[in-house]
Amino acid sequence: YTRQAHKNAEAPRHAPASARGEAEKNVDERAVETAARAVKREQALVELDATLVTLEKALEAGHSADTEVAHSRLESARASVEGELPNSLHKRLATAQAEYADSAQWRNWGANQRRMQLCEEIEALPEAVLHPDALATRLREMQAEWTRIEKALGLAHPDAMSRRFRAACRRAIEPARPYFEKRDELRASATGELEALIERSSALPEAIDDWKVVIASRRELASALRDLDRVDPRQRKALADRIKAGLSAIDERVDARDKAVAERKDALIAKATALSETQDKRAAISTSRDLQKQWQDSGNGMRRRDEQ
Repeated sequence: YTRQAHKNAEAPRHAPASARGEAEKNVDERAVETAARAVKREQALVELDATLVTLEKALEAGHSADTEVAHSRLESARASVEGELPNSLHKRLATAQAEYADSAQWRNWGANQRRMQLCEEIEALPEAVLHPDALATRLREMQAEWTRIEKALGLAHPDAMSRRFRAACRRAIEPARPYFEKRDELRASATGELEALIERSSALPEAIDDWKVVIASRRELASALRDLDRVDPRQRKALADRIKAGLSAIDERVDARDKAVAERKDALIAKATALSETQDKRAAISTSRDLQKQWQDSGNGMRRRDEQ
């Protein structure tokens, strides 16, 4: 009984020590967490202040693009700051937001004024009597500007002015449509002719007696390469690459033939030169005539080399 009572009396003195240790550990962890959150908040405030300075400068300078970028970053920087802002920073932020809203309102007003001008300019285009190509170029320029303005305004769906603009574009291009249809027809025909020429060139047999055909094919390909403006601009590069490949293939064949012709003629020249040492003049004359015939039969190579 005495030992049990002693244990029961000792127990209360040991239990509070363990609890105190756990409590102290929890206090330390909360202190570390609080300090880390304080550091994170301070860093976020510094970032917010720097971004706010950028926005204030952009607003003061009137740079729309820089203003939009800075405002977008400001929203993100503000969201990263936990709790209330210091009073001075809160006032600056409210002032900048108000100036941004006012600036955005003026930009939207100006953008819509410009959109109205574009609509009026396009509606007046049919009376300008422009060449169809000039008309198409002007329309593309105005459409590109319209797209930039709509993107700046952040329009998710076409509004009434957008529908007016698109309808005016269709009316402006309508008188020139027959011209473009005819040009497309001519370009398609020219493309077909070039395709056929390239096919004929690639189908030339390896063994050929009439090299004039090969030379003529090369001449046609070279002419076609200089005349690619007859085809659709979107097809020109691919066709040009195919024509150049055909020219390279022909040039390789011609170079190989010229080399072979030159070698044959060099051999004939060596034989003809050796005739000067022949004592039998009749045999020399006969051989000379035979060499002349072989010379004619050897064909024509590179002109400059043949003349030499």
